[in-house]
Amino acid sequence: MSAPNDQHDPPTAPTQPMYPTSSGSPASAPPSAPPSAPRQRSQLWGFLAGALVVGLIAAAVFYLGPGQSVVPQARATATVTTQAATPTLAATATPTERVIYQDALTAAGSGTGWSLDPACAFKPDGLHVIGLVICFAPPDALADGTVSVTLKPVSGATNKLSGIVFRRLSTGSYYLAQIEGLGRWSLDKVVNGTHTSLVAQQSSPALRMGLGASNTLTVQMVAGRFTIAANGTPLGSATDATFASGLIGLAGNGDGDVLFTNLAITAPRT
Repeated sequence: MSAPNDQHDPPTAPTQPMYPTSSGSPASAPPSAPPSAPRQRSQLWGFLAGALVVGLIAAAVFYLGPGQSVVPQARATATVTTQAATPTLAATATPTERVIYQDALTAAGSGTGWSLDPACAFKPDGLHVIGLVICFAPPDALADGTVSVTLKPVSGATNKLSGIVFRRLSTGSYYLAQIEGLGRWSLDKVVNGTHTSLVAQQSSPALRMGLGASNTLTVQMVAGRFTIAANGTPLGSATDATFASGLIGLAGNGDGDVLFTNLAITAPRT
């Protein structure tokens, strides 16, 4: 920093006047005092530079506080690392089934491929199975799959059973899932006309009761395991390996008329 512009060397001392002597003659002027030594410019610059440094340090302490850096440091931004989610395996899907037979049983031509027995009567409202008979559906022997049908007792005693025959191997040899109007169901195995109970007759709140009440009965066959459901609610299951495959049929109650509609039969897609 340069010195201020108004700084100059000081002037020399003024000349002293000449005084008269006692003889009246002018006396010679006494020798003048030696001029004072001029201040050196280098000393002034040193003083000013020191003062400037002290001033800067004082200003820094005042504005920044002790221990602060003149150049502020940028604060580092924290990085949040999110751990990748562990992939989960999707549940193994059950084999997709294909429809091999589906009929509302109410249209003209629904009886095609069915038995011509008068007890298997196709009418505009559906298939009427009358008496103790089994009306077999057109598909060939089925091993695994699902059978679903809606049945309604039109006449007869409410305690008589009717339902689905499956894996019918020959006359008098098959499995039989049945329901009745008192809210009970059962699952039997029939071998040469002899019935053996796989699930004893029992009640279920899923069944609608009374004459004229409709229920949708479903049988699922997977190898030697059979699962029975009514109106979308599982009723129970059983296992047996006597019959590996066979025909599908609809069984009457032996005492009156049972109306069947909306038959669907599916099998695993191969």
